[in-house]
Amino acid sequence: MCQLLAALLALFCCRATAQVLLSDSFEGSVIDSEKWNVIFPNENSNISLQEGILGSFNRGVVISKNVFSNSYIVSGTFKKSQLLEAPSFVLMADGQVHSSGALVGFNLVFSDYLQFLSYPEVDSPPNNNGLDLVEGPTFYPFIDYDFQINITDDLIEIYVDGNQLISLGNQFPRKYGHIAFFNLGDNFSELLDIQVSVPEPCSLSLLLAGGAVLAAARRRRLV
Repeated sequence: MCQLLAALLALFCCRATAQVLLSDSFEGSVIDSEKWNVIFPNENSNISLQEGILGSFNRGVVISKNVFSNSYIVSGTFKKSQLLEAPSFVLMADGQVHSSGALVGFNLVFSDYLQFLSYPEVDSPPNNNGLDLVEGPTFYPFIDYDFQINITDDLIEIYVDGNQLISLGNQFPRKYGHIAFFNLGDNFSELLDIQVSVPEPCSLSLLLAGGAVLAAARRRRLV
């Protein structure tokens, strides 16, 4: 009976919807100015929009108008044009460009491997003293990759195609900010869709209830 109840709770959780804070599938031919600002850090930086695909050329940036804080999820699909091109996401961004050319914030770089670096709010070296490489899958050109980034005040988890690449402590000094996308390279990368969401409170309650039921069942089996 307990196992059946736990299964039903899990089913309800799967069907529970998330609260969507930002969503864009990039339809049309112009950037939605209610959702995004555009930054061109280089003379030849550019942003394009065509057939539901946003293209970033040579560090052309789209940065959310909304500011996000506490626990949220960033998900979507990206694609790159060449092996060493690097679709990049910036969390907790403040809209400023570092002297290195990167945005101030926590940068996630999907080059040949996942890399991450953080830039503080002042013009000084990254907090982690350089670029950290995450051993994992190689990201090849012209392949759609589904990503999910889970952010809390304490933790950042990164998934690609359902596989967790890394879970690390959120040590960035600012725990809130904008979300940005750009291509780190001389050519282009593409963003097919993006969504920022938070779980519904009922989802968390159901998960906690399901965990309590399973724990109680285990305790009874041990008695």
